[in-house]
Amino acid sequence: MEKTNSLTAKKIAAFTAYSAFERVLIVLSGMISLVIIGKLGKFELAGGSIANTIINILQVPFLSLGTAAMVMISSDERKKRKISYDVTFVSIILSVILFFVVAFFSRPIVNLLFGGTEEKIKDITVCYMSVFKWAIPFMAIDLVLSGCMRGWKNAKTPLTFTVVGNIINIALCIIFVNYMNKGYIGGAYAQLISSAIICIIKIICVGKALSLENTKEKVSLLGMGSVVSKSMPFSVNLFFVRVGFLGMQVVTALLGTEMLTGYQVANNILSVLYAVTGGGEIATMTYVSACWAGNKREYAKKVSYAIAWVSVIILSAMGVLIALKTSFFAEIFNSDISSSESALRVIRIMCITIPFTSFFQCIQGVMNVGNHAKTVTLSTILCSWCMRLPLSYVLVKFCDMGFTGLFIGFMADYLTRTVLYGAISRKLLNRRSL
Repeated sequence: MEKTNSLTAKKIAAFTAYSAFERVLIVLSGMISLVIIGKLGKFELAGGSIANTIINILQVPFLSLGTAAMVMISSDERKKRKISYDVTFVSIILSVILFFVVAFFSRPIVNLLFGGTEEKIKDITVCYMSVFKWAIPFMAIDLVLSGCMRGWKNAKTPLTFTVVGNIINIALCIIFVNYMNKGYIGGAYAQLISSAIICIIKIICVGKALSLENTKEKVSLLGMGSVVSKSMPFSVNLFFVRVGFLGMQVVTALLGTEMLTGYQVANNILSVLYAVTGGGEIATMTYVSACWAGNKREYAKKVSYAIAWVSVIILSAMGVLIALKTSFFAEIFNSDISSSESALRVIRIMCITIPFTSFFQCIQGVMNVGNHAKTVTLSTILCSWCMRLPLSYVLVKFCDMGFTGLFIGFMADYLTRTVLYGAISRKLLNRRSL
């Protein structure tokens, strides 16, 4: 019995590590281009950073569809072929819609959100997106198929694909920017080509795996509707999270180009840590839903708390390391002294919030699979948009508190959600049974 528990614990630990590392690499795929084009100047770095934030928002529906497919497959692996086909078809339709949105509305959206920002920065953002829009279908299929594979309890294969994709991205970005003198647009070309290559390879591999299944279900409107319905709470929550960060960029733009660039540098560095907690959330959702499906309530409780507290310890240690070596990490993106100093101030303040963010992001996985996804979404909207953004705006614009005002808003948001999620998830884990 002890041997079985030990093997299961190792599987959970490995799955969590693979999922977390994959999320980190997904974040890095955009950051790699920023690191390289950031050497071209602060305008290129600021414009590329805004484009990268928009790309992160475009990823939201596909990450959510992948998460929904993962939960559905984890609960009933007999339907993995049909669910995989349904979610892939939905992602293709949605990616085509988003392609046309980006193609026709990039300029109006950037002008609306960053009207007071220098024109050169806005032009760089729009040009970058004009190339990246062609990568949206590849990105969509890639993300949803990764979610399907995690539902099969296979997190290693998606990680491998992501590693290979990042290597291709790095190589192409260096070639286009440094040797072919394509400038910042070379980073967009690198992301497009690497996304296309990995997507095609992943389709072939997943297609072969699913062809071995005996079931012959086809794509259906009912199945597609079920996947979309399951993904909506995840999608709405993640959308407001990422748009919330875009809102903070808008507030930071009030402080000037150097401050905006410094905030972007800090946000990119810290987003790696947040990606780790995203992997913890994925692992929590996968194993807790499987445990509840098998009526293993006590084991679900142990797994969820173990993942959460391990994440808190690891990420706090990583936060301390980054805080001590902020100058080194900031100069990777841009050597501008004023931008590096701004990034230094932001990171050291934000490191205080890391224990809270790592805990509540992991534990919200329990709420997402415990019929409380709407509560997560509502709290995200209220805490981010009714607390963090207004508070930060007032402190920055009217109290002249600069970055300190920004992250007082962050702290109020994260502390509130930590207490709320901890209380709700505790009740769920103590009473949930199927």
